[in-house]
Amino acid sequence: MRRFTGTRNVFGLVGVVLFSCLLGLSGSAQAQELRIAVITGLTGANAPWGKEVQTTAKLVEEEITAAGGFNAAGKKVKVTFKYYDSESSPEVAGAVTERAISDGCKFILTGPQSAAAFTSSEVGERAKVLSVDPYNTTVKLTDRGLKYYFRLCTHDAMVIPRSLEYIAHQEKRTGKKIKNVVIFTIDNILGRSKGDVYADLAPKMFPHWNLTEYIKYSTKTQDFTIFLNKFKANKIDLILGTQPPMDAILITRQARQIDWNPIALHSAHGGWYDPDYGKTLQWQAIGVTDTCYFSPFTKIPGLNAFNEKYKKRYGCDIPQGGANFACAITLIKDCVQRAGSIEVEEMRKAMVSADLTRLEYKEGEWWWIEHYGVKFDDKGQNMKADALTNLWTSPTRFEPVFPTEFATSVAPWPKLAWKELEKQYASKYPVGK
Repeated sequence: MRRFTGTRNVFGLVGVVLFSCLLGLSGSAQAQELRIAVITGLTGANAPWGKEVQTTAKLVEEEITAAGGFNAAGKKVKVTFKYYDSESSPEVAGAVTERAISDGCKFILTGPQSAAAFTSSEVGERAKVLSVDPYNTTVKLTDRGLKYYFRLCTHDAMVIPRSLEYIAHQEKRTGKKIKNVVIFTIDNILGRSKGDVYADLAPKMFPHWNLTEYIKYSTKTQDFTIFLNKFKANKIDLILGTQPPMDAILITRQARQIDWNPIALHSAHGGWYDPDYGKTLQWQAIGVTDTCYFSPFTKIPGLNAFNEKYKKRYGCDIPQGGANFACAITLIKDCVQRAGSIEVEEMRKAMVSADLTRLEYKEGEWWWIEHYGVKFDDKGQNMKADALTNLWTSPTRFEPVFPTEFATSVAPWPKLAWKELEKQYASKYPVGK
């Protein structure tokens, strides 16, 4: 009887061990989860840009979940996005990055705000967590010797030349030369970075220009008419710089109110490309250009299908911030797959060796919808990044005009005067509707 009992106990013990092993395997499978922190300003001055990021993130996350996550060494990895509001504050961005790391996030994606990107990536570096920056162009972000920070977009010394090349193209195409120019940019880290590059390059590229002033306006400015009246009196043909969405809207609206008609209203990676710009200004937005990264009308395989899906959900075209985010997630997926792991050091090695050229949207699989690929230099800067100048052809269409190989429209030069613009478009696109 004892032998029988003992045998039964042995089988029982074996059963317990096997059950425990199965539980362990199950726990191990469940542990394969990659958490990605999406840190962006959902409140405060940068809220319009933050909204662009989050709307696209929700759509991409749904597709990833439906596809069963990412693949790593033949195993599925669950992907979870964790959302944090930086309140458009660098200090808050640093604090919520700490929280994201405590929550187990291995990637930090900081939204459009260079100052927030500085603090967030410094926190990530100390914790050896990967920071992928799809948005922020301040040159110094990649001059800090960080190992875990990778910038996907251009920096200002890359995007500003493209902005000036567009202007040179327009001068050559039409024979209409710019004479008087002002650098007019917001007085923050983003505005100063772009303004400084304009101030350095513009006199070299355009010796015939009269660069009259370099103005850094206060972040608290709400009335721009004192500046604009001066520009009108001094016959300024062009202002160069960058402004956040609300400032861009106010500058355009007030330029129209005083009937100031420069040759062009043009910016570089400012609020002029934001969907709210066209939506708010309606006919007044037509003819305005901005050098940024993305247009939903670029000829990339699958982009139209993704744009229609986005439009059905949110009622507008994919904005630039959303496109940048989609590309960042594509890069992360590629790195996880090549690393065969979600260990940070293995994924970092995959980031360093990334070399992507596939431009395509494929539902649940690939979201690279901008016109460049990825290859990082030893500073973590994407050297394949490039810029695209777009034109508001209607309040809802922001079409590429330069480089010409991507162009679907031609920008007027000079821009139509306000009275003529109103005559042609105000009845079709009335303000307030």
